[in-house]
Parts: sequence; C-alpha cells; structure tokens
Amino acid sequence: MLEKLKNLTALGIANIATAAIAGLFWIYIASIIEVDEYGEIGYTLSIATLIAGISLLGAKSSLTVFAARKESIIRPLSLFIISVGILISIIIYIVLTDFGVSIYVIGFIIFTITNAELLGKKLYITYSKYLIIQRTLMVVLSLLLYYFFGYQFIILGIAISFLPFSIKFYNLIKNNKVGLSKLKNKKQIILSNYVLEISGLLPGTLDRIIIGPMFGFMILGNYFLGLQVFMVLTVIPSAVYQYILPQDASKTSTAKIKKVIIVISIIFAILGFFLSPILIPTVLPKYSDAIEVIQIMSFVVIPTTINLIYASKFIAELKSKIVIVGSIIFISVQITGLLCLVEYFGVNGLALSLLIADSVVLIYYTIVDKYYRI
Repeated sequence: MLEKLKNLTALGIANIATAAIAGLFWIYIASIIEVDEYGEIGYTLSIATLIAGISLLGAKSSLTVFAARKESIIRPLSLFIISVGILISIIIYIVLTDFGVSIYVIGFIIFTITNAELLGKKLYITYSKYLIIQRTLMVVLSLLLYYFFGYQFIILGIAISFLPFSIKFYNLIKNNKVGLSKLKNKKQIILSNYVLEISGLLPGTLDRIIIGPMFGFMILGNYFLGLQVFMVLTVIPSAVYQYILPQDASKTSTAKIKKVIIVISIIFAILGFFLSPILIPTVLPKYSDAIEVIQIMSFVVIPTTINLIYASKFIAELKSKIVIVGSIIFISVQITGLLCLVEYFGVNGLALSLLIADSVVLIYYTIVDKYYRI
C-alpha cells in the first residue's frame, strides 16, 4: 500500500506540476497575443498532434500493456513507428511547408514511446521526471522562439522540447533484442490498440480542426482557452488513469482510488464554475467570451473522469472495442452538436457539444458495463 501511495504521489505531483507549467504557459501566451492568433496556434497544434498520433500506430497503449505483462516488443515496434513518422513528417513539410509540425511529429513519437515503456514497467518516478523536464523545456524554448521570431514559431519550440529524449529512445531500441517475429505475433492487438488510440485522439483534435476554418480563429481562440482550463481541471484524473491502466492490466485492485478521484472531479468542477467569472476578467480581459465556455467545461470534468475509469478497465481486459465504439459515439455527438449549437449559442455551443458528447458516452459505458459486457 505504501508503494502504491508513493507511485501515485509521484504521478500526481508530476502531472499537477506539468499542468501548472503548461497552464501558466498557455495563459501567458494568451495574454501577449491576439485572440485569433491564439486560435491559430490551437489549430496548428491540433493538426500536428493528430498527425503524430496517426504515426504512432497504437504504440502508447500497446507498449504500456505489454511492458506491464513483461511482453515488451519495443525494438521492432519502435523502429517501424519512427520510420513511418519520419516519412510522414517529410510529406507534411512538403504539403504544409511547416517545419515546426514536421519536427513535432518525430519528437512526439520519441517522447510518447519512451514514456509508454516507463509506465508499463511502473517506473512512475522516472516517468514523472521526464514529464517535468519536457514541460520546462517547452516553456523556455517556445518563449525564446516567440520573442525572436513571432508566435508562428511557438509550435517549433514545443517540438524541439521532445528531442532531448532521443538518447533514451535510442537506448531502449539498442538494449531490447526482441525480433520481428514477436511483433508479427502481436499484430492483432497492436492493430486494435491503433484503432483505439486514433478513436481516442480524434475527439481531442478534430473539433479544433473543424472550428478554425468554419467559424474563425477568434471563436477558436476563446474555445481553446476553455480547453486549457479544462485540461488543468482534469490533471488529477488523467494522472490516476496513467496509474490505474497498468494496475488494471496486472489485475491489481484500484477501487478505492477510483472512488476518491470521482469525488475530486466533482470538487474541481464546482471550483471551475465559480472561480472563472472572477479570475478571467482580471487575468485575461480579452477573453470575456470564454467565461461561460469555462463554466460549462468545468462540469465536463465529471463525465470525463468516470469515462477514463471505464476506459482503463475495458482496455486492461483487452476489450478495446467497447472504448472504440465509445469514441465513435463521442465524435458523432460532438460534431453534430458543434454544427447545430454554434448557430444558436455561439462559442458556448462548442462547450455544450463537448458536455453532451461526454455524457452520452458515460451512459453508454454504464449500460455496457452493467448489462452487455463483450
């Protein structure tokens, strides 16, 4: 029990610290650039994250679960993924002529694979250190590039912050001797995890990619700020998810932790709702349109937390189809709501679509878990 508490504390401190660093960073960026420029950064970052996620081929979940079960296939899978990532980054540069996005794809792959392996081996303290180092580098490099070259180079700063972990990535590949035959034997699970991760990635990126061109970067800027606050409010649930996934995979009980995190999510939702009208006009007066967005998103924290708990349970049991269907439901409801509600509620409609989508997925998970376990 003491070891569990120590590991969870390390993850919690790291995630809170990195969320605080990232949150303050994005709030500071919001304060020094225009709202539409902020929206443009959110749009470009979403494209970069989506492309990087597609290039990862399900490695994050695969390596975490396989490492937890001591079935690591790091070398062949990592070599294949980094090769795909380099090829895609070259294509992206030719199409978008954006060096920052191309570097981001490669760096994100390196950082994600390295950390997935650490999580799978339950090396939570090392994982936590890596998170804090990367976030600190992100802030320093992005601000330096911004002040020298402009806001368009902020994404490049984030991308470069991943690259120092190339040394660890290389050591993982070099020291692991598992061959291609092992990879072929696991192709069905890898493919399933790939579909799972893409379905999980789309809800966090597709909305911004649609909102920017369709409704303008001014609206996206306010929505993007709301998302940053939402990410801060979900930092503890996200940390707990990273902890309980390998625990659930190794069939270790986490029931008490799950109950506590639901209570914490409710408290955070209430705090976000009541504090946003007080803090936003003082700290970010240009973003007055984001106040109600943040209030709505504060309550999204509750279904999101419970959905993460369900997702960990299903993935650990290798029943990822349930989560994939949940993601399809989420995307369908969110995009439909986005297209319908913005006309009547403006930027608040974007937040409402997120709340409705997460709530519908929660209902689906609850029904499946209780009556129709696949």
